[in-house]
Amino acid sequence: MIYSNSVSGARSNFEGGPSALAAALTGRTPRYGYHLDECRRSTRRFRLTDTPRDFSEWGAVGGIVGEACGSYWQVPVIEGVAEIPSSDALKHFGTALASFGSVALFRMPSITAEDAAFAGPTPEAVAIGRVEIDAFVARYAAASDKLDVVVFGAPQLSLFEIEAVAQALSGRRIHPDTTVLVATSPEIKHAADRMGLTRRIEAAGAIVAEGICFY
Repeated sequence: MIYSNSVSGARSNFEGGPSALAAALTGRTPRYGYHLDECRRSTRRFRLTDTPRDFSEWGAVGGIVGEACGSYWQVPVIEGVAEIPSSDALKHFGTALASFGSVALFRMPSITAEDAAFAGPTPEAVAIGRVEIDAFVARYAAASDKLDVVVFGAPQLSLFEIEAVAQALSGRRIHPDTTVLVATSPEIKHAADRMGLTRRIEAAGAIVAEGICFY
């Protein structure tokens, strides 16, 4: 949802299953939150001083911003993005932002759908550079631990990511004591089947699952 709100300009809130079912049955949904212009105003500023090098670093930037915001009602603006991120990079950034801060909407000037108008006076920008990104990634280092499960799939993989996993596993076999799960949507799974990507991944001993969220 955060991707649709931010990149596509959708107007939706984080909703649970019961309220979504009620909306489907009645054709109505509560008029509040990110349906309203006043709730979509930007509230925080961040500035990148170093460009993330891969999806994990885009996720790290999302985690850093999310922890700093820490609220569903914060709408961060990320400035200093030197190159237009790919759809997958924005997906990883948004997923981490929502996971670490419950944030539902972000802005990247000239990249996302809406401008960066602030709710009040323009706040001072918080810098995020190489030191901050590396420190965040280092928090997840566990070199001495036994690797039991590896999951690709939060968010679900795009066809480009499925292809990258297939290439990384090409000619290799996964250790018998390690389970590797690759989760994607039914549509992407069907395309991966047709392109032979699923077969290549499963030949290495991984499991390709569709329509699930592992976590």
